[in-house]
Amino acid sequence: TMPTPGYEQMSELCPSMSNGSMMDDGQQANPGTGMPMQAFPKRSGFDVVAGPDRDIVISRYKEKRRTRRFDKQVRYESRKARADSRLRIKGRFAKANQS
Repeated sequence: TMPTPGYEQMSELCPSMSNGSMMDDGQQANPGTGMPMQAFPKRSGFDVVAGPDRDIVISRYKEKRRTRRFDKQVRYESRKARADSRLRIKGRFAKANQS
């Protein structure tokens, strides 16, 4: 295939990296071995879970979605007690010497 105008083939720029082998334009050569790099496929930003694991992941997501609680809940009673006892001015915490 013909290279895109403005771009040069890697073998033309750096002959030592080509190792004398011609590869397709879609493959990149590993500089150490000259073999195509196929170990890490290109991803678009999301980790795609394939096969039967995907069903497990989806069912776990749906279960969590079903059990979500949007009502107000107190996680730490000690913090709640301290906040209730502190001085507030217009709903905001204030120092005791300011009034």
